[in-house]
Amino acid sequence: MYKKIIINLAMAMITPLVIASPMEEADEALAYATAADSNFYFETSRNVKLSVFHPDVTGKMSVTSQISVPENSILAVKLSSFSYNANENWVCGIRIVDVMDEDLRESDAADEQDFCIRTDAIKNTKLLESSNGKNKEAFLNYLKTGQVKELHELGFQAYNPQNALQNYQTFKANASTGGSIISPLKNCGVGCLTVTSEYGMRKHPVLKTKRLHKGIDLRAKIGTQVVSVYDGKVLATRTEKNRKTGKMKGYGHYVIVIHPQKGIETLYAHLSGFKTSAGRPVTQGQTIALSGNTGIGTAPHLHFEIHKRKNNSYVPVNPRTYVAQMLNVSL
Repeated sequence: MYKKIIINLAMAMITPLVIASPMEEADEALAYATAADSNFYFETSRNVKLSVFHPDVTGKMSVTSQISVPENSILAVKLSSFSYNANENWVCGIRIVDVMDEDLRESDAADEQDFCIRTDAIKNTKLLESSNGKNKEAFLNYLKTGQVKELHELGFQAYNPQNALQNYQTFKANASTGGSIISPLKNCGVGCLTVTSEYGMRKHPVLKTKRLHKGIDLRAKIGTQVVSVYDGKVLATRTEKNRKTGKMKGYGHYVIVIHPQKGIETLYAHLSGFKTSAGRPVTQGQTIALSGNTGIGTAPHLHFEIHKRKNNSYVPVNPRTYVAQMLNVSL
């Protein structure tokens, strides 16, 4: 059982974004547009505990659950829901982007959750190059001074009504870039993709345990070019290894790409090599990796995931609904 901690969180919450008519129908698009500049990403350098707070019967905020993420986990601070309490040393508005832990990764416990982290823990992290420039500067200043105020102000600037129209116009100008989704395997058109394992609960073919498969597996020979399905930016190129043996496990080599204008993040796993690096912008169809059979698997293939924006978070969805036109349905 988790130890219950009672904390009076007089949170300094960000003013909600209000958009007047005739832009009400643009709320979701605007959320995507602001998301492009309102997240910054960092990697943990040690195991970190994330907490969820809810008010108790007295109105005080208390920890209702905790989750421990291993070192080298990627977390994002969502300035849309960012808050802090200087007296209690908590920063909230944290979401889990990626963890190098198969059980935790394939659990839905971390999806759609806003977490809080102690400020002393967030100081022992590394900012990722994929973060927006202003966010980088604010975060580095926070690490230097220990003052969270600048991050709070940055979030307010991103979400106040004065900037809403400009953000929406930026979204409108860029939303058409990249067009419809393309195959994650290069030069693979209608009816080309073959799914070897579907999205959803399954018995793992190697580990023999039942767990959620958050993507689809696509048949691919080792060395097949893997491309970005939309314009975006590479969040990370990662290699999952057993810390004791050094042997690759889980996803092996994999790439995460963020696509703020589309409101999604994509993941490409079991790769044999990288053709890009973290922080680089990529265009739709640009080669980012080569398919392979690294990590845990039974044969060469590409594991492909789509995480869609929902309630200021990103949750896994079935990629089949996106690439249905390209699937080989004859099998």
